[in-house]
Amino acid sequence: MWSVARVATAKGMAHCPETGGQGSSSFSEVKQLGEMMRACRDYQADYDTMLRAKLNYFCELPEQQQAYVGDLVLDRLRQCRRGVSQNAQFLAMMLKCYERGDGGPDTLVLAQDKQGEPEHDPQWHGHDCREANMSRVRRVFQQVYREWTVEGAQERDRTFLPLLDDLEREFERFRTMTNSDKKLQRHEYRVLCPGCGLGRLPLEIRRHGMSVQGNENNALHLMISNFLLNQTYSSEGVLLRHVIFPFIMSSNNIRSAADQRLCCSVPDVDPRELAQATDGGEFSMCAGDFVESYRDESSRNAWHAVVTSFFLDTAQNVIEYIETIYALLVEGGSWINIGPLLYHYADSLHIRSIELTLEELMVVIDRVGFDVVEPVSFVQAPYAADPNSMLQDICA
Repeated sequence: MWSVARVATAKGMAHCPETGGQGSSSFSEVKQLGEMMRACRDYQADYDTMLRAKLNYFCELPEQQQAYVGDLVLDRLRQCRRGVSQNAQFLAMMLKCYERGDGGPDTLVLAQDKQGEPEHDPQWHGHDCREANMSRVRRVFQQVYREWTVEGAQERDRTFLPLLDDLEREFERFRTMTNSDKKLQRHEYRVLCPGCGLGRLPLEIRRHGMSVQGNENNALHLMISNFLLNQTYSSEGVLLRHVIFPFIMSSNNIRSAADQRLCCSVPDVDPRELAQATDGGEFSMCAGDFVESYRDESSRNAWHAVVTSFFLDTAQNVIEYIETIYALLVEGGSWINIGPLLYHYADSLHIRSIELTLEELMVVIDRVGFDVVEPVSFVQAPYAADPNSMLQDICA
């Protein structure tokens, strides 16, 4: 994994990308939320369909082959179904917040009632869209594991701690370069965290006393982050913890049935305690596409730091991301990044994208106007990975 650590803006006013905005929530965005909510409801039934297919195939094996391991396999699959049912309960509790209207933005509540499909938008037609959404729901428990469990702390620390350490240094550097007699206070230091997933990284930044805004465009991530940050409390205000099985639907490279059934309690901490750990700083979340959400004039030169983690390679046009980040920063502000270049659309037949090498990316960063304060460094870190898996993907 490469890290552009402590990247500061050059002197002068930031420029803004030369593309037009698209306004507020579109039908397509509302429809996306509705489809994702439907996928969450179908999580249990989707697994049961897969389970029946596995059982049918196993029962078609010769009796001698079934006898070798049949008792173990059937018991493991029964246990897996119990774990999936527990995950489905977590999703049901989350959806209940939106169904009763207290879960978040109006679009999240209205989405479930939007049944029409715009004929001009092929994104919402056919089996491929449903399967893509179901795949996201299956994988999201690994993201919850990464951000909101005790067991995921070691993985989080591999990326969050370097970012937070650099952010602390950049805050002190920015304070020392201020000419005014009144030094910038910690709570006045504004940090933007695009692609923030389930919200843990911006909350950790807030714990350091800074004002932070997270930005996320993934509908499922937005729903779950809002649930964990705001809705997982009893009517008396007591934190409610939920049991999930993050790797229960994994089928490959499993050492034992017990590893597959690893269960975790979420959230591992009370979000209110993190947010109130220090005085002053504000915490907020912005839902929407990064470039579109921060295109307006009020966002330019408005942030002291932009912190990105596993974010750059989510872009169709990574150059536009870099231009946008530059435009957002005040003079002397910092961009701190960590993450690989595993471009999300590189193999897509339907979505065009630009995939730059690290060398090319650094040229763009320089020519856009950044001063690279510290050379690129490399750290090894997994992402939402099963720690017990026989196969470990490590970004280096």
